[in-house]
Amino acid sequence: MIPAGRLSSVPWGSHTVLEQFIQKLATNGITARLVGGAVREAILNRFNQDCDIDLAVDITPDEMIAACLELEVQVIPSGLMYGTVTCILNGKPYEVTSLRKDVATDGRKATVRYTKDWHEDATRRDLTINALYADWDGTYYDPTGQGVVDLNNQYLRFIGDPEQRIQEDYLRIVRFFRFMALFDTTQYDEQAFNACLKYASQLHIVSLERKWSELQKIFESVYPFKTIEALISSKLMLHVCRINWSLNKLERSIQWIQNHFNDIFYWFLGGVNHFQIDRNICIPISLQKRLEEIFKVTIQKDINLKDLYLLGRSVYKDVYIRNLITTQDFSADVLQKCNEMLLQIDTLDIPKFPVSGGDLQELGFTPGPLMGEILKKAEQWWVDQDFTPDHKQCLKHIQQLHLTKLRDKI
Repeated sequence: MIPAGRLSSVPWGSHTVLEQFIQKLATNGITARLVGGAVREAILNRFNQDCDIDLAVDITPDEMIAACLELEVQVIPSGLMYGTVTCILNGKPYEVTSLRKDVATDGRKATVRYTKDWHEDATRRDLTINALYADWDGTYYDPTGQGVVDLNNQYLRFIGDPEQRIQEDYLRIVRFFRFMALFDTTQYDEQAFNACLKYASQLHIVSLERKWSELQKIFESVYPFKTIEALISSKLMLHVCRINWSLNKLERSIQWIQNHFNDIFYWFLGGVNHFQIDRNICIPISLQKRLEEIFKVTIQKDINLKDLYLLGRSVYKDVYIRNLITTQDFSADVLQKCNEMLLQIDTLDIPKFPVSGGDLQELGFTPGPLMGEILKKAEQWWVDQDFTPDHKQCLKHIQQLHLTKLRDKI
């Protein structure tokens, strides 16, 4: 394989244990090269220590496992279906994938045949900018002959026929958009874009976890908004996560959201008008529950201590932010007041209910549903009384509640 160039400096040099591992493999006649994202970011001069380093090797997974055992390296068969194992070096995981050719695909999975041909491995990949390899010394290779040029031109295209590439794995539709977010002015192949639209309805056969993994990477990327905008305006977002987004609402709020919050949750708060839990969409259930709660709750315009106590700071704050986004008023005066209110929510002293379950047990209560019910009613009474009753008064009220409960049973 003819080199396409050489990096002026090796940005992954601090991974000395990985370097030694690659050298030991080479001693045994095994070629291991860096592949994909690490190489791409290095050529763009954007490699940092958070970049994942993946390797490609010219032996089969079974041979790779045997080589690791011989070198006393911990190895995990993490993705044998796709020829991938994970090597643990000094506590850090590195994915190592055997060169392969996909001989049969169904839109989700592939039947693979292993090869020693680097060009053959490159041509089964999705995008030209992802089919780049590098030796440890920074010598890099571009088997398709298009990857480096496309990278420098910030241009996206599939390797070969876009429709064929997509039909091999429909997740490549989302990946195409994910890599748009790599650059500030991404250009793309129109045929590729149209193929994504043509086969978008097939995304339903892709697992929810795989779709969310790619969508999450878009939100966390360098230039996420234009990619999310493209997904929404093209209607592809409906196929990816089955949620109706308001592009107009998101456009007006996104700058403020990006300046203040580093949490995917606020993208949804900024672009969705309502939300209800649906286990058939690709968003994690924990995020769904958080969204549903925020869209259900209403609070007063000014800070209300009772609501703050009952909801807790985090939920109360998110509802307040939702209200601001809903108004779509991001004028300087409104934002200044918002910042003051958020600070007040963070610093305001919240009263603490003066009674605990232990207090009730000292009164003779047995832990269980009845004790929990009475404690909850007493707490609500305390809140309704503007948090003024003290410990003694609360215990007296609890005894009255208990007596009433006993009378009701007679």
